Formats: sequence, C-alpha cells, structure tokens
Amino acid sequence: MARLAAAGRTNREIAQELFITMKTASAHLSRAYRKLDVTRRSQLAEALVSKTPAGDRQEAARTS
Repeated sequence: MARLAAAGRTNREIAQELFITMKTASAHLSRAYRKLDVTRRSQLAEALVSKTPAGDRQEAARTS
C-alpha cells in the first residue's frame, strides 16, 4: 500500500486497486507513516528505500 502511495496514487486509486474502502486505505497509510516515521506522502519513497532490506528491493524492482 505504501509503495502505491509513494508511486503517486491517490487514496481513492489505492482503494479501488486493492478492493478496500478509502477509509481503510487511509488508516493503513496512517499506520505506515508512523512506522516509517514520515509526515508527508512525498517522504514515503525515500523512507521505503531506506528501510527495505536489499533483497526485498531487488524483488520489488523485478515486479514493478
């Protein structure tokens, strides 16, 4: 979910893609912000890269 937000998708687009409500998408993103210690969506991409193990980053790059 955080990867979708970091890629520029809106909460509405994320909710539609994952078949969840916008409220659920917002709640999940709020938790991700806290866990990643970010306050803005624009900080997500950098936080994900810095806190994702190298093996997971390579896998994510292959599936993107």
